[in-house]
Amino acid sequence: MRKRLRIDTGGELLTDAGENRLAIADFTESIRLKKDDMSAFAGRGRAKFADKNLAGSIADYSEAIRLSPRSADLYVQRGHVYIVNNQLDAAISDLTEAIRLNPSSAQAFNTRGVAYVKKGDFDRAIDDYTAAIALFPFPEIYANRGFAYEAEARSHEAIDDLQYALLHDPSLVGARDGLKRLGVPEEAVTSHTVSG
Repeated sequence: MRKRLRIDTGGELLTDAGENRLAIADFTESIRLKKDDMSAFAGRGRAKFADKNLAGSIADYSEAIRLSPRSADLYVQRGHVYIVNNQLDAAISDLTEAIRLNPSSAQAFNTRGVAYVKKGDFDRAIDDYTAAIALFPFPEIYANRGFAYEAEARSHEAIDDLQYALLHDPSLVGARDGLKRLGVPEEAVTSHTVSG
C-alpha cells in the first residue's frame, strides 16, 4: 500500500516539478498495478501534455473519460489539449459536454471561448466569456473577452474589459499591450492600474 501511495502522489509532484518523463513512468506503473485507475490515466495525460506528447495525452484523457464519463473536468482537460493540437471541433465538442455535465464551470466556458477565438467565431467566444465571467469574474477571463471584442472592432467594450483585467491583475501584460493597440496612452494605462 505504501508503494501505491508513493506512485499516485509522486506522479503529480513530479509533473509539478517539470520531471515529466519520471511522472509518466510513475503513472504507467500505477496503471500496471490497477488497470482501471482513472486518476492515473488523467495524471499521465497531464504529464504527457507537459512533455508535448499531445496524441499520448489525448489517448490517456480519453481512457480516463471512458472510466469516468461524468467528469466535467476530464472533458475540460482533454478539450484544452485538443485546442493546443488545433483540433478545434473536437475541443468544442468536449467543452460543450463539460458544460452539459457542469453548467457552473467557468473554466469550461472560458476554454470553449478560447476554441471559438481560434476558429474566428468571436461572437460565440464573447458569449462564452460572458457566461464564464457571470460564474467567476476572474481578470484573465475579462482580458480574453477584451481581446475578442478587439478582434470584432468593438473598441469601447475591449478597453473596458482590458482595463478591468489590468486593474485587478497588473501582471497581465497582454491586457496592457491590448490597451496600447487600442490607443490608450501609456500614462493612462499606468495610472489606471496604480490608482484604479
